[in-house]
Parts: sequence; structure tokens; C-alpha cells
Amino acid sequence: MEKASRMLARAAKVLFEELELVEEHGTDVDVAALWAALEEVAPRAAVMTAAATVVALVPEDEG
Repeated sequence: MEKASRMLARAAKVLFEELELVEEHGTDVDVAALWAALEEVAPRAAVMTAAATVVALVPEDEG
């Protein structure tokens, strides 16, 4: 859980930074470039597995 959470935090940081750049420059999102930036953190499959791990282990928020 800890490893998966760290990976997701790093991926989220990259995602937010990339989206901020898009917003600042008023450009469209380049999905391929976004995936490339995220894959510098970890392979796409590893990020998806980490997300599935967190979803499986963290209970739903009931309110």
C-alpha cells in the first residue's frame, strides 16, 4: 500500500505540473506527451496496478 501510494503521489505530481503548463500556455492537452511524462515516474502498467491496489485496500468514503 505504501509503495503504491508513493508511486501514485509521484504520478499525480507530474500530472498536475503538466496540466498547469498546458493551462499557462493556453494549449491543448497532448495525451502522448502526458503519458510520456508520467512514464518517467513509472511504466503505465505499474501506475495502473498501483491505482488498483489503493482502490482495493482503501475503503469507500461514506460521506
